Amino acid sequence: MKAEEIKELFEETCTRYGFADGEKEFYKKTEVLKTATAIVNHILSNTKDQTEEEKWISVEDRLPETGIPVIIYGINDYGKGRRLRAFYAPKFSIDADSYEGDADYSEEKNEYFIPEGWYEQNEYEDTNWYVGFKPTHWQPLPTPPKE
Repeated sequence: MKAEEIKELFEETCTRYGFADGEKEFYKKTEVLKTATAIVNHILSNTKDQTEEEKWISVEDRLPETGIPVIIYGINDYGKGRRLRAFYAPKFSIDADSYEGDADYSEEKNEYFIPEGWYEQNEYEDTNWYVGFKPTHWQPLPTPPKE
């Protein structure tokens, strides 16, 4: 059930039992509360079990925090969907101390920074390779399992 459907159901229930006109009989309140409770229970039961599609965030809507590893998705040069662990670096945000490519220089800060973009983040390597495709979506890394 989508948010818009939930809103419509709640509004229909309120209208059906006279809340739109200000009536306040007990049985009407009870029916509205039952519907509201069912809606809240539905939302709570689905919050933890979101589908993978619901977790994806468009890079046009928002970007992750600087340097925080996430899972990205995009289409590569061969037309194949690709997912990988990466982080986003806005312009002049992450220093280029261990960066092996051409760094961007900020005169204002008098420092070198890695170029703006997405970088594959390998857990056991010091090199973070520039992502060779344009990511369209991202999602936070999943929570690790409880031990």
